[in-house]
Amino acid sequence: MVPSITRELPTKQLIFLLIAAAFAVPFAGCGGDDSSGSETQTYSVEASTTMLVASPPLTKQQFVDRTNQDCQVSWVRIQENVDAFRRKQDPKLSEKERFAETVRDLLLGEIVFHIFDAIRIRGAPSGETEEIEEIIGPMQASSELGQKGRPALYTIEQLTEHYREYNQGARKYGIDECLIDEAHVPRI
Repeated sequence: MVPSITRELPTKQLIFLLIAAAFAVPFAGCGGDDSSGSETQTYSVEASTTMLVASPPLTKQQFVDRTNQDCQVSWVRIQENVDAFRRKQDPKLSEKERFAETVRDLLLGEIVFHIFDAIRIRGAPSGETEEIEEIIGPMQASSELGQKGRPALYTIEQLTEHYREYNQGARKYGIDECLIDEAHVPRI
């Protein structure tokens, strides 16, 4: 059985997470259509990617271990939400359209809420704030662009490529359970 997120997070962190999500939802679909080539690198994210130092302070290994553990739980929750979303989709849509709709309208927001926000709320190990910001910034940019349909993502390969920069940084840092790749992304 997967533990409840409300039992794992201290009350202050849960309240902050809920407030952050409430503010993020109205802006999830906002923005113009600037379809340039390497958008992730030139796109300015709407959400804050500024990291604070974890309190109480964590070593890098503690941060990696706890973040990986949280992501394992998050992927289970995300799969449950994807399954519920898919049951409500229009059966007349093609599989390609259903995949793209699931990614754009649900999965990317789930990634932000369950993975990006969890990393940000935890806080970085002392002296590592800039490094963590450099990892999560591309995740947030890819998520925001994808929610705007830039680009439309029709396959797991396209989704993985869309998060390539984030995945490279996360893998290098050791947060392998948080990768947005074929091994972790829910069955859609």
